[in-house]
Amino acid sequence: MQTLPAALHTAAARSTCSDHDLRRFGHHLLALAPYQAARINPFEFAGAAGIDPETALDLFVHGAKLGLFDLEWGMICPMCGAITHSVSELDHVAADVVHCSLCQRDAESALDETIEVTFAYTPPDSAFDLHDDFVAYQHYFTSPSYPYRREWQAYHQRHTVGDAKLQAGETAPLHLALQPGQSYRLLCLDTHSGANLEVAGDATANGGAGTAAVALTATGFSQQQIVLPPGGATLSITNSTDQPVWCRVLRTVMEDVLAIVGHGPPQFGPRLTGKHLLNNQAFRDSFALSELAPDLRLKLRNLTAVQRPQRLDRALRPRGRSRRLPFGARSLRRPQAGGARSFRRRHQDHGRRGHGRLLER
Repeated sequence: MQTLPAALHTAAARSTCSDHDLRRFGHHLLALAPYQAARINPFEFAGAAGIDPETALDLFVHGAKLGLFDLEWGMICPMCGAITHSVSELDHVAADVVHCSLCQRDAESALDETIEVTFAYTPPDSAFDLHDDFVAYQHYFTSPSYPYRREWQAYHQRHTVGDAKLQAGETAPLHLALQPGQSYRLLCLDTHSGANLEVAGDATANGGAGTAAVALTATGFSQQQIVLPPGGATLSITNSTDQPVWCRVLRTVMEDVLAIVGHGPPQFGPRLTGKHLLNNQAFRDSFALSELAPDLRLKLRNLTAVQRPQRLDRALRPRGRSRRLPFGARSLRRPQAGGARSFRRRHQDHGRRGHGRLLER
């Protein structure tokens, strides 16, 4: 039987967590599948463990300070729930716009709406490959609080016409059977990248060769519009990133898409927004502040009950329906702790513009 990590007992001692809640927390933590533990919504976790959400959040926050958990700020597409970028530093959160390459649309970046914080736990000496299983892969790159995750998972499984798993620097062919007049999308969740695949009306596209080539870089696919003839075709993909990736071609079936999104904007479940975390007293007490980028400007749609230093109050400026909160040159970083884990880095660094650590007081 697995024993609770010593750091978790220390985290409980620093919070108001009871022994009963600690046992429930620890039992549920150790029971998580590796892909579930790689991205934890603390409020969903609390409900499943049967403990108070704020108690669970305090344990995660203190555990992050102790190096037991990794804390990440995710930029979430409000339509499809995709995690467009995932960063470990607050000052790398997109200040203006979250662009979703899957939906091909932009959304406003706001701490209380599209910025979601999750935690990750990895037992010592353990590892797993996100590319082993599509359920784990899609779970990791989608907000845990998104309500239609299973529906999109089924959509991908029904309409994928070809896929390839590539190591860094590898090139692989995708052999496709393309239908005339059908729309397709080439996607990679690892880098949150997409491209349109157009099927020409006859076999004259690309000189009738039925082949095309595209490279995937850290910033996306080298072509946003790929043309292939109907029938048998080959798409050669080169992974020019420094990490393993999983690319797939999906048929676009609007009837099925509308069946998922046709009921209006999704209502996300309980989740930890950036605003909520910044209001959490354990977080504010546990992490020191160091210099942020001086031009950092983060938005809040609702300024109600936002705790912040007085020097930041003066910097609030109206901008349309929302306000932008400049985090005046302060950063939140995680301490380096013995036994800190790095197994996820090969799969997690999609779309990151930088990495950092939270600095302990």
